[in-house]
Amino acid sequence: MFDTKIKVRKELFEKAKSAASEMGCSSVEEFVETVLERELERIENSKKEETVVSEKQKEIDDITTKLKGLGYLE
Repeated sequence: MFDTKIKVRKELFEKAKSAASEMGCSSVEEFVETVLERELERIENSKKEETVVSEKQKEIDDITTKLKGLGYLE
């Protein structure tokens, strides 16, 4: 494990310490690492979903353009 340090406000550290205890984590570091991994995964999944939605919208726009060109839509 790396020995990287991140500074946080004391109040935030105390909340993390309390939450770590409630979750059964062996340390605040373990809790923060777990929460950070989950959040980063959520962000990454959100980006992937945005890409899929964007691609689907492009497909819809292309089909709409083709249908207009064929005279099916105005």
